[in-house]
Amino acid sequence: MNRFLQIAGALLAGALFASGAQRNAPKAAPPHIAAKPAPRSNIPRASAPGAKPQRAPVIHPGSLAARLYKANPQQREMLLEKLPPDRQAQLRKNLEWFDHLNKQQQAVEIKYINHYAGLSPQKRALVNQQMAALAHLPPARGEDVRYALNLLQGMNKKERESIIKSDGFRSHYSPDEQKIISDLLENMLPPM
Repeated sequence: MNRFLQIAGALLAGALFASGAQRNAPKAAPPHIAAKPAPRSNIPRASAPGAKPQRAPVIHPGSLAARLYKANPQQREMLLEKLPPDRQAQLRKNLEWFDHLNKQQQAVEIKYINHYAGLSPQKRALVNQQMAALAHLPPARGEDVRYALNLLQGMNKKERESIIKSDGFRSHYSPDEQKIISDLLENMLPPM
């Protein structure tokens, strides 16, 4: 069963990564987003015309990519060599993103991975379910949800609750999308 979850997580991470790789390289955020923090009453729409802020990928913390973050270069290469070339390329791109983070950002990513490892089987199943639901959203909606996750990830619990309860948030995201965001924030991306 544990091996099944590892494989399912790796496949899900690959699917999420592949869907993100199909888009063009992220562009700089437009001045109205880059110049000031997100309004506290609403999450800016990532699908708004011209609004493609640079964002971190939403990586499943139980995925092979996430586990490779903690490995040294020799261990990474040994594992990568055993995989098909297309999967190697996907994972190398994830590792390149991770390796370009500063040490503090890497520590945050590792903290999320370790947090996931400590979840109960029920909470891991919920994270897996919501990551699958996120992967099945239409591309524009999935991008909006990932954008919200990235913005809310850096906020404390009170700030998150304020935004999630706002009329702007509730009108922009469907109840299913709100559930995905809430469940993933609570179980995968706890406040720092």
